[in-house]
Amino acid sequence: YVIGGWHIDSGNGRCLNEVNILNLESLVWETMSMKFVHFPARYKHACAVNEGSIYIHGGFNADRSFLNDIWLLDAATHDFKQLLTSGEPPMGLAGHTLNCID
Repeated sequence: YVIGGWHIDSGNGRCLNEVNILNLESLVWETMSMKFVHFPARYKHACAVNEGSIYIHGGFNADRSFLNDIWLLDAATHDFKQLLTSGEPPMGLAGHTLNCID
């Protein structure tokens, strides 16, 4: 899975929110449909995998503002949702790590 990022084309940069998936058997890329999800574009975010789900945290948005949200992507169903947490979240971060411990 390649999630989001920053792309420069002809000198112009843009922040992405797409998810690209590489089939490891056929080595064919596909772009995941995002038509029912508003996943904010981001780069320099952190991801971690736990029990078939990918957790995505923080990064920068297109305006180079820090994000502190957390999203879950189910790798089997491609369901994507923002997690609504409680307590004081970490400050907006970019270039950090996200780790899961069983």
